[in-house]
Amino acid sequence: MVGIRNDSADHDRGGDADSAKLLEHVRDDYMGPPIWLQTLAALRISEVQALRWKSVLFDLDQILICAAYNNKTGALQDYPKQEDWAYAPMIERLKAYLEPRRALP
Repeated sequence: MVGIRNDSADHDRGGDADSAKLLEHVRDDYMGPPIWLQTLAALRISEVQALRWKSVLFDLDQILICAAYNNKTGALQDYPKQEDWAYAPMIERLKAYLEPRRALP
């Protein structure tokens, strides 16, 4: 079953001043993409660690959450923490940030 993530719908999506400062500070840092994904799409760190570009659905403005990194075992698992695949909405600000980065190595 695939659903829409409830926590991402309620997330403030980086609208406060502190979040905006953080996002601007890490914009060009190698840690920028994971921080932007956590802040603007409410992804868990384990979901970010397992994320692949094929799951970032630019044409649908969504991110498919279909795996997670398990720190205890040190391996990827084929399902996220909530055990069902889900979609997280990708707001325009996040999409504009990620699009030019998907072509990078």
